[in-house]
Amino acid sequence: KGCALKVRLIETRLSRAVLDEKLEVIGASETDRTKVRLWYVTSRLVYGEESISLRLVEPIVEALQRPNPQSRLREILLAKMPTISMIASDHFVAGFLARVGS
Repeated sequence: KGCALKVRLIETRLSRAVLDEKLEVIGASETDRTKVRLWYVTSRLVYGEESISLRLVEPIVEALQRPNPQSRLREILLAKMPTISMIASDHFVAGFLARVGS
């Protein structure tokens, strides 16, 4: 007999409202909120949904507080997306930082 179990794929997407709520809870400045939102949008567009999660919010905000956040942001990206190259991550982070003026 065939299996009667029906399985559904549940897709979830991190919404801007949920991201904003997390940013508010951790007390991120408005400047950092704008930067984190941009990181999430661009990361999702370039690397897909699996490149972002709420667990990354605090590490990204902390990295943005550093005088030179590039290496820490690269580490965060590579930890989440280990299949991308170091060069690709460097280019992504450099482009992001150029855009946000860091």
